[in-house]
Amino acid sequence: TFFNEDEKELLVAFWKEIEHSYLLYGFNISRFDIQYLKIRSVINQVKVKSMHIIDLRSILYEPENFMKGSLRDFAQAFGFETNTHNGSEIYDLWTKKEFKKIQEHCEEDVKITFELYKRMKECCLVL
Repeated sequence: TFFNEDEKELLVAFWKEIEHSYLLYGFNISRFDIQYLKIRSVINQVKVKSMHIIDLRSILYEPENFMKGSLRDFAQAFGFETNTHNGSEIYDLWTKKEFKKIQEHCEEDVKITFELYKRMKECCLVL
């Protein structure tokens, strides 16, 4: 995970970290994360990198019109442990400058997403 109170520096660090990647997996990444990162990058005048996005949530839910459930909901359904805050609480944590809790939440989300990816790979849903 990345941390910096300066949003522009944070975005630069993120895009630099993935500059050699051609594929990015995530959960709801195409409908939230990437769109948000692109918008914030344009606002901050930060160059973005194009890449192929694999959205695990979209693979599980086709068509997307009926998608419901957060990563936490899927974690619970698949028996993955969750211990940190819900994503909807992140803004409040940010305003309270509780950055360590945000970092813990993000790191847990990455672990859950990776566990979900591995499970889906075992079931031949992703490569």
